[in-house]
Amino acid sequence: MRFARAAAWLLVALAPAVPAAEQPFAAWNVRGVNTLRLDHYESNGFDAASPYPFEGGQAYDEFALDFDSRDRPYARWNGQLYGVLNANRYRSPDDVLVPERVNLTREVGDRGLPYRWQLGDYFANFSYMTQQRSLKGVHAEVQPGLGGLADSLVIFAGSNEPLWQDFSADDDTSVGASYLADGTPFGSWAFNLVYNHREAVRRFALPTRDQVVGSVAVAHDFTLGTHALSLDGEYGVFAGDHNGAFGATPARDRMGQGVVLELRGRHLVLPLDYRLRGERHDRDFRPRGGVITPDRRSAEAHAGWRFASGLTLRGRVQAFDTAFQSGNRLERRTVGVNLSGVLLPRWLPAVSGVLDTFYQTSENQQGGVDSDLTHVSLDFNAPLWGGWFGRFGALLQDTDGENALARARGIPIDQTLWQLAASADRVIRVGDLNVFVTPGMLVRQLRQGVAEGNEFQPTFAMRVDGGAHSFGLNYGLLAQDRLDGSGVPDVDTHRFSTDYRYTHGRHVFGAELSVFERVPTPGQDTNAWNAAVYWSFSFDRPAPQPARTVATAAPRATAPLAPRLDSIDVAAIAPGADLARTRAELGGLGAAGATTIGDYAVYEHQVLPQIFQRQRLVLGTFAGDVEVAALVIGIADAGAVDSVEQTFERVRRALIDRYGPPARLLEEGAFGPNLVADLDARRFLRVMEWDTESGVLRFGIPRRLDGQVRMELQHRARFAGGLQDTRWSLEEVR
Repeated sequence: MRFARAAAWLLVALAPAVPAAEQPFAAWNVRGVNTLRLDHYESNGFDAASPYPFEGGQAYDEFALDFDSRDRPYARWNGQLYGVLNANRYRSPDDVLVPERVNLTREVGDRGLPYRWQLGDYFANFSYMTQQRSLKGVHAEVQPGLGGLADSLVIFAGSNEPLWQDFSADDDTSVGASYLADGTPFGSWAFNLVYNHREAVRRFALPTRDQVVGSVAVAHDFTLGTHALSLDGEYGVFAGDHNGAFGATPARDRMGQGVVLELRGRHLVLPLDYRLRGERHDRDFRPRGGVITPDRRSAEAHAGWRFASGLTLRGRVQAFDTAFQSGNRLERRTVGVNLSGVLLPRWLPAVSGVLDTFYQTSENQQGGVDSDLTHVSLDFNAPLWGGWFGRFGALLQDTDGENALARARGIPIDQTLWQLAASADRVIRVGDLNVFVTPGMLVRQLRQGVAEGNEFQPTFAMRVDGGAHSFGLNYGLLAQDRLDGSGVPDVDTHRFSTDYRYTHGRHVFGAELSVFERVPTPGQDTNAWNAAVYWSFSFDRPAPQPARTVATAAPRATAPLAPRLDSIDVAAIAPGADLARTRAELGGLGAAGATTIGDYAVYEHQVLPQIFQRQRLVLGTFAGDVEVAALVIGIADAGAVDSVEQTFERVRRALIDRYGPPARLLEEGAFGPNLVADLDARRFLRVMEWDTESGVLRFGIPRRLDGQVRMELQHRARFAGGLQDTRWSLEEVR
């Protein structure tokens, strides 16, 4: 088979069995992973409902190669070469050799002009308004130190093609420059300028488009009385062409403006923090590389108070006006309150959770939309008897209102949703095996609306870890019983997934099975399954020790990420740190009431205050030390107007502001309505990494056995798999 031959050739080429000193590029550290995978897909019945549109055998061999060399204490080469030899229509639409990440980076920090340049794939990051996306091309940074400032000048040129085989220097090409000056009497200033060119697309009637966007951004930290304040702002100007709003005619030679201003504060005596934010982007401010929403203005106010018990109270008031320049402005107003931590510290100190409630109104100018939404949710954890640990949830969503278009079609808008959920975790130790079992049940009741009825969702999950063996299992049934007369069929959907791995030295042998069954009444059943076996081989050829000298301090161009634990920061919790000491430090920073689930301590805590989705800080332990520190962020509706993609980009922006551009990233596929299926089929990847002084910090959306979509930020000494290994989630934390 050509994949087996290719895999063997790759391993021989990258790990020759000759003495290290005699190998080519002996001064280079070389690390890699090669995975050969064979899949089989089957679907029967009503194929349109199957998650597997392509049947039969599929195969691919993917490889990931990282290499670096430090020729001087403050000068190094670094690169990545990732790709796949493909014959799997789910893995990639193209066959044979598909390069996925190609990068070569040079950093020099011990010369008069520190610099860094990159060729290939890189993350172009100027600001949220001008440029924040992956490109293929060239990127360079120098640190001139003008006027004694800590400054940098970045220039880049690249294309936004997701696949190298489709790369074209003429299509969706951006060229930009940014100058950042830090340490001025008025804070940090950034000046950004980006030009973008897109070729005509005849099938969509899109002409050639050219645009320029420029911005000035400022960030200033200062103290006013007993308040520590941070002021961030950016003003941008757009000139050129854009696609127009959805379904509209492309616009030519337009001018647009955008502005954002945010003030963050923290009281130096009281446990109080707050944030004020305002944004305005007019309808013609549509930068190709930005991640803003055009034709929208917003104002937000957030405040938080931390009680001595660790309980945190947060409140928010938000006003969003969408399409405010397009003749039918949609106004959304949200007021919300959130409690997280030990909810009743005096009476139930072992019970922690989060209570979230908000009230939202939506109304447009022409009267077609006029609705009120009330949301109340409660999720909490509590120890039970016999070594069991319980997780419980309740949700109420009530929508009252009117939509002229829906009314004309006979679709009711009023809807009430009740939901109750309960599950329990239990760790059973059998010899050297840790068996983690989780039964659960969710009951949902929908009244009014289109699909009135009741839904029942029993689940069962199991995880077995012991030495070289690892096994996971997840089963879920969604029984949707609709009320008589609704015209909507009853549907039972079964999903079953397993994953087994055996690790022997550098080898990992694994098998996966996924089964899908959909039974509508009335209607035609759908049955589908996917079975796979795979073999991964990792290799590591370190350079001789003198070439790996790591300096104790370095200029900014080569310094690894080294945050301090003076605020709750996942990257500051070093793998191998003493667990008791770490928990004491976190308690001093306001994280209290951790619940223990097996080898994991879970805190309900907003680590990123600018993100109001549910956040859980997790410490995974081994032999009394921290093995992994993580932040789990949900992608659930929190009354915001952002899409899943915008929520992800907002979190990514917060992490980039804190840690800088990632050292490595891999992006495949696009956010869409079939995100769960795309993630499971590996058509969708979002993962990036930063190097820290004590390990690797990884952020992304991992693939899970239970199909849950969520963001995770993990800090480990090392990850067992490379960026292409999507199954790196904390499966036990549900």
